[in-house]
Amino acid sequence: MRTPRSIRVSVPATTSNLGPGFDTLGMALTLRMTLSLELPPSARGLAVGLEGEGADLEETGDNLVVRSFFAGLGPRRLAGRSPAVPRFMGVMGRRGPPALAFRIRSEIPAARGLGSSAAARLCGLLAAAALRGCRPADFERAVETAVSMEGHPDNAVPAAYGGLRSVLMDGPRALSVLWSVPRGLGVTVCVPDYEVSTPKARAVLPAKVPLKDAAANAARVAHLLGALRDGRLGDLRAAMRDALHQPYRAKLLPGFPEALRAAYAAGAAGAALSGSGSSVLAFVPVGRAQARVGAAFERAFARAGRRARSLTLGVDRRGACVETA
Repeated sequence: MRTPRSIRVSVPATTSNLGPGFDTLGMALTLRMTLSLELPPSARGLAVGLEGEGADLEETGDNLVVRSFFAGLGPRRLAGRSPAVPRFMGVMGRRGPPALAFRIRSEIPAARGLGSSAAARLCGLLAAAALRGCRPADFERAVETAVSMEGHPDNAVPAAYGGLRSVLMDGPRALSVLWSVPRGLGVTVCVPDYEVSTPKARAVLPAKVPLKDAAANAARVAHLLGALRDGRLGDLRAAMRDALHQPYRAKLLPGFPEALRAAYAAGAAGAALSGSGSSVLAFVPVGRAQARVGAAFERAFARAGRRARSLTLGVDRRGACVETA
């Protein structure tokens, strides 16, 4: 098999939980992280270039995309080339060409509950899989590895396969089901000016929750998926309430409760925290209402003393894309 000269991987952002679906629901969004990887005949170094939101990432061999690429490559050497580049050696391309060149462009805000780490891991792992031809088994193995690295499946799986998905872990395997979202239903996301790390957001959650809260959330998840399938937008507000994580995380999130109330007042069909935060999302009919809800989000955060920017998005139904040349 001919080793490709270049690889391009594109992976969408994701939102998870959607209110009640803690660690079980995830949805791909129309923002992307793209890795372009050039593999010269003899790679004597490593060069990393970053654009867009990727400027927040490390421009070194410790970059999450680069680390994931070499983790996916494992002990394998680049066929017909010099030995695999050491994993953590900074921007080695400065020693002179030719270099193994990573160019990363991201539209996904980092550490804001929009799946930037899952996208970065998948970019690297799928690029490594492309060196093996990226057969279906290689793609699935890369997704399984990304889930293992993440520690939960609700970002990596929809990022890989697209759409709104429920995910169940069956041992090491992630089983997923694709659910429909009405074509005329858009998504408005608001990104405040502060980060919330996933470990910190998980640390505030209780070890035990009341049985009635667990039962109510299970009912909400079922109703949410059915309401989206049937286009019953009037049911989304009740279905997207949550008792398992949002009430506990609210203390880490200045402006979050106010943002939810403002979104509903502006016409959102349903709203929730995006992942572990700090972003907030709303389902809104496509059109002017999306901008109106975005402005309401921003004003709510401003009243809490925080700046924020809103994004008018949709559901990404493609998932991850891999091209080689």
